[in-house]
Amino acid sequence: MQDTVAPVAYTTTDALHGLGDAPRPPMHAGRKRTKRVRGVVLALFALLIAGVLTPIALYAEVRRGERGSVTGTADAIVVLGAAILPNGTPTQAVRGRVRKAVELYRAGYAPVIVMTGGVGASGYSEAATMQALAVAQGVPESAVVIEGAATRTLESAEYVAALSREVRQAGQGGNWRRVIVVSDPFHLARSGRLFAAAGFDVQTAPADDWYYSSQSRRYYRVREVVALAVHGLSGEIPLVG
Repeated sequence: MQDTVAPVAYTTTDALHGLGDAPRPPMHAGRKRTKRVRGVVLALFALLIAGVLTPIALYAEVRRGERGSVTGTADAIVVLGAAILPNGTPTQAVRGRVRKAVELYRAGYAPVIVMTGGVGASGYSEAATMQALAVAQGVPESAVVIEGAATRTLESAEYVAALSREVRQAGQGGNWRRVIVVSDPFHLARSGRLFAAAGFDVQTAPADDWYYSSQSRRYYRVREVVALAVHGLSGEIPLVG
C-alpha cells in the first residue's frame, strides 16, 4: 500500500514572503559609502575654497583700508602707539602718526586727541611720548588725553572705550562715540574693525608711511591678513568685514 502525500498549497503571500527572505546583493551599503565619500570630498573642497578665498578677501580689505575713511568730524582723534627706540627717541612711525593727528586737530576734525600705547621693550611710554610730540607741535596739553596701558591694538580699542566711560562719569567730557583712528595705512582695516567692535563709530586716517620700503609694506600687509584671521577665528570680530 502506498502512502499518499497531501499536496502542499502555496499562496501568493507565501511566495512573496519567501522572496522577502531571500538574500539581497549589497547594493545599499555601496550607495551609502558613495554618499559618504561624496560628502567628504565636498567638505574638503569647501574648506579649500574658503582657505583660498578668505585670505584674498582679507588682503583686499587691508588694501582698501589704506585709503582711510575720514568724511566728517568726530568726538576724538585716537592715535595708536608704536615702538620707541631704546634711547627714548620716537620712531618714524610714532612721528608720522602724531603729525597726522595734529593735522586733523588743527583742521577742526575733533576737539581732543587720545594717545594710546603702553610701555614697550624700550621702557618708555608710547602714549606719553606721543603726547609730548603733539604738545611740541602746538596742541594744548589739556586737549591731549593719555591711555597708557595698551600693548596691542585690541587692548587700545577696549581701554579707550573704558577711558571714555571713566572720563564721562567724572564729568570731564569723554563722550567719544565717534572717533578718527590714526595709524599706518596697512594697520587701519584691522584697527577700524576692532574699534567698531568696541562700540565706536569709526573713521580712519592714514599716516604718511614714506619710511617703509615696498618689501616692508608687503610684509606688514600679510601680517595684517594673519592678524585679521586670528581675530576672526577667535570671535573678537567677524572673520570677513
